[in-house]
Amino acid sequence: MIDMKAIDDAVFAAPAVGGVVTRETLAALERQARANGRGQCRLLLHGDRDEILHEMIIVVVGRPYIRPHMNERGAKSFHMLRGEMMVVVFGDDGTVDRCQALRDTGDFLFRLSASAFHTVIPITESVIFVETALGPHRKTRYADWAPASDDGDAAEDYFDTLWRDLGLVDPAKPSKSGEGR
Repeated sequence: MIDMKAIDDAVFAAPAVGGVVTRETLAALERQARANGRGQCRLLLHGDRDEILHEMIIVVVGRPYIRPHMNERGAKSFHMLRGEMMVVVFGDDGTVDRCQALRDTGDFLFRLSASAFHTVIPITESVIFVETALGPHRKTRYADWAPASDDGDAAEDYFDTLWRDLGLVDPAKPSKSGEGR
C-alpha cells in the first residue's frame, strides 16, 4: 500500500517518489470517506500543489452535494475505477451543457478540453475515480449561481432539482408520493 500523509481528514498526499496504489489503499480511502462526515476523501498522487500535473484518486460515498466549480488552468479528465457517476458540465449561467455517465463496466473516461463549471454526481453508493488536471492549483472557482455545499436547505434543494432535471432516480430519497424519483 502506498504511504499516505494526512493533510486533513479528507485529503492525503502520496510521497514525492510515488508508489503503487493497491486495493488496500482504495479501501483505506473509502473507510476514511465514510468516517469523516464529508462523504469524500482524496489521495494527491502528485504530492505537491506546485506540480504541473495533478493526479488525485477521489472516493465519494453516499450522496454528497459537490458544488459546481472550475479549475481555471484548463483541461481535466475523470477516469472511473469503481462505480458509476455522472459528470455534469455547465455553462457560465448554470445551464447544463453536457452530462456524461461514467462507469467501471462501460464508458469509463471523460475529458474536459477547456475550463468549465462542472460537478460529479455519484449514482452508485460509492465511486472511486482518478481526476487529472493541470497545475499548479491555486484556487477553485465556485459557481455563484449554485449554493455552497454547507448552505443547508438551499444546497439540498439545488441538488434535488439537479437530480430531477437530469432524470436521475435516487432510491434513498422517496418522492412526495412515496415512490422513488
